[in-house]
Amino acid sequence: MKIIKFISIIILLNMVGCVPYSYFQVYDIKINDSKNNYIYENNHIKIIYNFWREYGNEDFLVLNKTDSNLYIDLSKSHLIINNNAYTYYQNKEWSLKKSKTINSGYGNSTSSNFYYTSNHYVYPLTKSVSSYNSFSETSEFGTAYKEIKIVVIPPNSQKIISGFRLNKMLYANCDINKFPKHHNNISSINFDENNSPVKYKNYLTYYFEKDNNLVLTNTFWINKILFVPYNDFYEDKYEINCGEKSMYTVQYFKYANNNRFYLEYKNNSEFVNTNNTSKESSQINNYDLKIGDKVQFKIGFNKYTGEIVEFIPPYDFKIKYKVKNGESKYVIKEHTWINKID
Repeated sequence: MKIIKFISIIILLNMVGCVPYSYFQVYDIKINDSKNNYIYENNHIKIIYNFWREYGNEDFLVLNKTDSNLYIDLSKSHLIINNNAYTYYQNKEWSLKKSKTINSGYGNSTSSNFYYTSNHYVYPLTKSVSSYNSFSETSEFGTAYKEIKIVVIPPNSQKIISGFRLNKMLYANCDINKFPKHHNNISSINFDENNSPVKYKNYLTYYFEKDNNLVLTNTFWINKILFVPYNDFYEDKYEINCGEKSMYTVQYFKYANNNRFYLEYKNNSEFVNTNNTSKESSQINNYDLKIGDKVQFKIGFNKYTGEIVEFIPPYDFKIKYKVKNGESKYVIKEHTWINKID
């Protein structure tokens, strides 16, 4: 009986050892002409960034500092990543479906959501409470939206401009410990503006009522990367409300900051070197890829062979492949693992 228990423990340990362990690459951003690395301004405009999100959040807040209407032409405004320009105006259309619930009886619900905040919670700031013995009636309604080409910001007001993800590619360096076990052996690497692996420009074209086009160019780049284990990425804190400590802890991102973003990866992840994708071509692991090229890629732990049919800037591409029954399928992939087949 003891032998069976001992064998069971060994099997269990082996199974646990096979589970991929999570790590994080935390990226620091340096912004030119900025004292705090997330705010940039000139005489007309103040831009506030909050990059903190997986892959980087390039949505930004624009404050009109003047007493006139400010017009931003998104068709002439771009995020430039390593000299590849991605235009903010994409002429997109989409519909948003919502559900509305009416509760009768005892119960209530509350919700809140913060965009720019110094609090970096792991989970969205949305809480809902409803009691038992209540009746609810739900109805759905939808609204169609079309992307706005010219954004108008009234005097001394602000709006959020939607951007792109900053980076989806894990940084590869053979001299760095990519899989630290605890906070005592966290690795990091520093860059300057010249040798940074990714450089950005936020290029905005704007004007006022009777003025010609003006251009704001805001330059920033990755100046540091941290390699952090899962057990050091989060921390629990007691919330302080009205000077009193709450009874429960809330989980926070330990490394969160407005001028940072992160990528999560596993101990079985593939590290690749890539240049940004254009609509016609891409370069990854020193392969020059174009539409029609045969490639080998992964879905989970399974390998497939397919053909590139479309590039989706800045980091994705569409592959056509066949499954066992001969059926053709399509998959949108990031540059996580791919080999070109000659």
